[in-house]
Amino acid sequence: MFLAINKRKLASSLRILLITLVIFESSQLLSLYAGFSKELAGFSFSAFFSATFAGSIYLILTNKRHNENLAFYYPALIFFVVFIVSMISAAFLFPKPVTDWLPSLYAFLPIFSFYFLYLIKATAEDLAKALITTTILVTLLLCLDSLSRIELLDQYARLSIFDKYNRRIVLLKNEVILGIVILASVVISKNLRPSKTILCLATLLFCLFVQVKTMESRLGLVAFIISFITIFFFNRTNKKAAALLFLAGAMLLLLLPSWLLQNSEIIKSAVNLQDGGNIKIRIETVLFLKEIFYESYGLGVGMMSPTGNTNNILHSNQYINFYDGGVFATIAQFGALGIYIWYRVNFHGIKTLNNAAKITNAENRYIPIAIIAFILGLTISPLPLNLYLQPWSAFVGGIVIYFIWRLAKESNIKNYLN
Repeated sequence: MFLAINKRKLASSLRILLITLVIFESSQLLSLYAGFSKELAGFSFSAFFSATFAGSIYLILTNKRHNENLAFYYPALIFFVVFIVSMISAAFLFPKPVTDWLPSLYAFLPIFSFYFLYLIKATAEDLAKALITTTILVTLLLCLDSLSRIELLDQYARLSIFDKYNRRIVLLKNEVILGIVILASVVISKNLRPSKTILCLATLLFCLFVQVKTMESRLGLVAFIISFITIFFFNRTNKKAAALLFLAGAMLLLLLPSWLLQNSEIIKSAVNLQDGGNIKIRIETVLFLKEIFYESYGLGVGMMSPTGNTNNILHSNQYINFYDGGVFATIAQFGALGIYIWYRVNFHGIKTLNNAAKITNAENRYIPIAIIAFILGLTISPLPLNLYLQPWSAFVGGIVIYFIWRLAKESNIKNYLN
């Protein structure tokens, strides 16, 4: 019995390590460190996920015991929608050579992260621990960079919003947001010993502070706030949750006025609707995307190569911050089908996760609560995000679908995502 338990722990530890490495490689960080080009790293990463998809389908076809629910095919369905919309658009609506759109589809292959997790039989807890581990490691890496500039991270440097002297690093943004939300759910939802609660809370506050300071994502900050409120809601009868909520509220009341005063001019510039403020740019982007949607008759323009010259909105003079359009970019690219996928996975996913939170044992209840909070944090937002149909978030989209599928399996919930 002891040996069996040790083998299970070792297998779980190896899965967590492997998942953590793959998450890091989703940003191409490991390949760049090894000296590979960004293009080769991107293609290799996508090819890897294509192989995991093929392996998963082979497993299903050759083993009758592996009858899977419709949720298993969701990532494949999402990629199929990307392909079909892009093909129809390129053939009939915005004619362009095959070379101007087909190769670009590789950017969506990370949605097949689902099948990688499926093949290694990752549990929901394995995946949650890997995301928390990734978040802590990224935070430590950013701290080291702030002490002594790490040249490798120059690839991830962005223009600072609040301080031109601040080195803003955007590394694994969505993965880190998800990891912090899971860590918050651990602190609030799990029945930990006081010493472990303090340690986890200190880790959470440390990661949150560093990420907010270096990532500087206002929508990310809104996602955190909505996610934390959601977690507190699920634990509203918990005395520990009430105490933490009081502490968080007190800290916010103390720190917010000072922060607003220090950054008042920058905030005015960001919201300025006359002089090219960030909000004005986003409004213009949404209006531009609305016109694209109408031009495509609701189908969407599909995917295209940024370097293509024929009927390519990503290469035209009208191009305005396309991927800052959130769900509106999805509408412009994949039309009604894209919105349907967004609705279906989110709505039915939340329903499934809510049932899992009621059934799952108290030890792991924090996981479905965290995933619900994460989905709502990115959905109930001034600029909602479609995780599943954006190239830069497809990897996390596959992870979220796997969480939904796996938690339903572990909780023995039938008809999930059907």
